[in-house]
Amino acid sequence: MKKYSRMLFRVFCVFCGELLLGTPSNAQTAASLKQQVQAAVAQFDAGHRDEAMRGFHALIKAYNERASLSAEDVTAVGIAATYLGQDDPQLFKDALRAFGEASRKDPKNPEAHLLAGELLLDKYNSTEAAAEFQDALRIAPNNARALLGMARVADFDHDDKAIKLAEESLKADPNQVGAHVLLARLHVQAEEYAPAAREAEAALKVDARSLDALSALAAVRFLEGNRAAYDTLRARILGQNPRYADLYVTLADMSAMQRKYSVAVDLARQAVKLDPKSWPALGLLGMNLLRVGQIDSARTALEASFKGDPYNVWNKNTLDLLDTFSRYRTTKTPRFEVMLNSSEADVLAPYFVSLANEAYDTLSKRYGYKPDSPVRLEVYPSHADFSVRTLGLPGLGALGVTFGKLIAMDSPSAREKGVFTWGSTLWHELTHVVTLGLGNQLLPRWFAEGLAVFEERHSRAGWGAHVEAGFLSAYAHDKLLPFSKLNNGFVRPAYPEQVIHSYYEASLVCDMIARDRGFPTLVAMIKAFGTGKNTEEVLRTVLDTDMATFDRTFDTYMRERFRVPLASIAGGGTRNIGVATPDSSDFLGLLRAGHLLVEAGKDAEAAPLLERAQKIFPEYASSDSPYALLAKIYTKRGERKRALAEMLAMTEQAESDYATLLEQADLQESVGDVPGAAASLERAIFVYPFDPAIHKQLADHFEKLGQTAKVIRERAAIVALNPVDRAEAIYQLALAYQRAGDAASAKRQVLQALELAPSFERAQDLLLTLSTTGKDRP
Repeated sequence: MKKYSRMLFRVFCVFCGELLLGTPSNAQTAASLKQQVQAAVAQFDAGHRDEAMRGFHALIKAYNERASLSAEDVTAVGIAATYLGQDDPQLFKDALRAFGEASRKDPKNPEAHLLAGELLLDKYNSTEAAAEFQDALRIAPNNARALLGMARVADFDHDDKAIKLAEESLKADPNQVGAHVLLARLHVQAEEYAPAAREAEAALKVDARSLDALSALAAVRFLEGNRAAYDTLRARILGQNPRYADLYVTLADMSAMQRKYSVAVDLARQAVKLDPKSWPALGLLGMNLLRVGQIDSARTALEASFKGDPYNVWNKNTLDLLDTFSRYRTTKTPRFEVMLNSSEADVLAPYFVSLANEAYDTLSKRYGYKPDSPVRLEVYPSHADFSVRTLGLPGLGALGVTFGKLIAMDSPSAREKGVFTWGSTLWHELTHVVTLGLGNQLLPRWFAEGLAVFEERHSRAGWGAHVEAGFLSAYAHDKLLPFSKLNNGFVRPAYPEQVIHSYYEASLVCDMIARDRGFPTLVAMIKAFGTGKNTEEVLRTVLDTDMATFDRTFDTYMRERFRVPLASIAGGGTRNIGVATPDSSDFLGLLRAGHLLVEAGKDAEAAPLLERAQKIFPEYASSDSPYALLAKIYTKRGERKRALAEMLAMTEQAESDYATLLEQADLQESVGDVPGAAASLERAIFVYPFDPAIHKQLADHFEKLGQTAKVIRERAAIVALNPVDRAEAIYQLALAYQRAGDAASAKRQVLQALELAPSFERAQDLLLTLSTTGKDRP
């Protein structure tokens, strides 16, 4: 494929330089340039693109033939350049220069600032767009269009202020069509189709011919499955503009929001068919082809989009990421394609493939559904690369994401040691593959995420989100959303921890249903959602309840499940730490007092306070928990079994406490529990697999336990981590193969060891044994 430079054009300063269109002459004005540009825009909106472009070019010619131009005239020229930029993106610079000139000519008119802000935002520069909208607001403090611009900036930047700003725009001007359309989009993000439709219909009451509003309503009807209403709206839109590709762009964009990536591909293709120069359509096509694993086709579409619109930062970042794929290695199995960075593949591949197969077997049996093979798994050692793979931009807070049968996730090297458990993340994402596949990709967000965390907790001790003091505090202070509004916690968090809290809350909903109705009810709900039913309909048909009743039922469940710690935390922490006593009911006060006493070396005074705190809130198992502090106290006293009991209780609930898992393994070994020590170290590997010393310990434990296959796995991992004495590590791997009865592999390994160290006597002896006697065991 032809290569070209992908240096992203710097977004330009609005107020620099002169227009590149030419220098005005002394010709006389015949007609208002404003009228001319309005006529050309009308032609464009009716689908007469060629005629419209001729009209825009005529404005440029008129500009070059006129001696003096008003701010209104220069603004018209800027609008023309904006449209012409679709064929020549360099003209976007001229458009911005024109708007800057118009602002200087008429500094009290916000129009040019508004147009500049809208263009900058369309060109993916939210920072400079916001500056333009703010300039407009300084001129006209209650300007509805400027407020809408700021709402669009907030949406672009994933800021929860978008709805509030859009509502302020409507308060300033109830007839602001764009604000209604934006609100419709935001409601679709939260899967709130009824209010989304109301916003689109409100926009159409203002302007019945608004293509944006019609497209938003068509998208809502499409996503609801109301085919007849969608077909009517589509015919209406294409009747107004037969080349209106943005209809399908809107449909593809909103379908991707709802995880319908294959559908988004088909819709984006229809957009490109209508308008081969729809660069957003080509970009969406490329992004969604990438999400369904069609890498080569995705690159072709993204390069075409970027060539037409070199300001698209998402496409540019994604193309740069695709250029790095040559540094990855793909391990293929009958079920999976696992793409790992070449520097990590030898270490990670055995663990990822093994756990993926275990999750596949477990989940497909539980849900009665086997995903089509292969499932593609991409593992990124750079979190920024994972974020670009997901959104096209760095900065994503998630650890993994599922696109149908494609999973992308952070490598354990992408985060600091102990920040997350990659094994739990992989299990979470494979749950999505199974449950969303069974549900035809139609599960609401709260249910999909709740099931995934629910399954994490059922897979391994300590995996999956567990209750934290902050969660209960948020509940006590009415910050958690009721079940009926839970989707908003994922897409419009009102406080920093709300997304994490929403994951856990959604999993509790699944816990409650499984407890009260049985696990098969969850499967029945998945299948009901898969037929196109919404949450209210599934509650009614599967659970025989309604939304309001279920809200109350879940609230009762929460209050019953967390009754004791909730009462303690709801009362607030003790102000005077000195008043904490072993009979206190103040969890936070007891915990803080215990911390201070341990730090002061007063373990005997601390222990009863921590034991009391533990009884109040036994599920609290963070690194600052009573379990951790009591383990520290008992370790100092030499009471290994008591310290071990605290650690085991803690790691039973805390998935990513790497240091405690290692300490726990050492204690288990010291008391003769080799199987327990091996199990703890294996759990640590699911957090961080890059420490050769841990693999060495595991290899030793598995040798004692006679688990030869796992010995080989650990010895191979040590070799892959490139230890200082590489020849010795390879020799040990050869011995492991020999003891497993695999003489051929043992010989290959010992030859590699001798290549590195030709005089390595033990390796020479092993080779002689393997070569001359045919023995496969020492």
